[in-house]
Amino acid sequence: MTLSIELSARIEEALKQTASDPAALVKEAAVIELYRRGAITLHELSEALGIARIEADGVLKAKGVFEGTCSLEDLEEDRRTLDRLFAARK
Repeated sequence: MTLSIELSARIEEALKQTASDPAALVKEAAVIELYRRGAITLHELSEALGIARIEADGVLKAKGVFEGTCSLEDLEEDRRTLDRLFAARK
């Protein structure tokens, strides 16, 4: 999905100065807000951002958002990530 939003010139300039990829910053903020509201799971958040669930935990903690519960999908993603990490150590 492609979204278009109107921003003042000041906010647009602040975005450009703050982030090397303003669109990614806005996408991250929107997805985190959906997660915070309970509209999407942590697994969905990590997929939307293209990162592993474990990395998503770090992103959320950096933004001051702490998860309440994990879905079975979230736990399964964690298990696959751990399997991959342990397999790489052998």
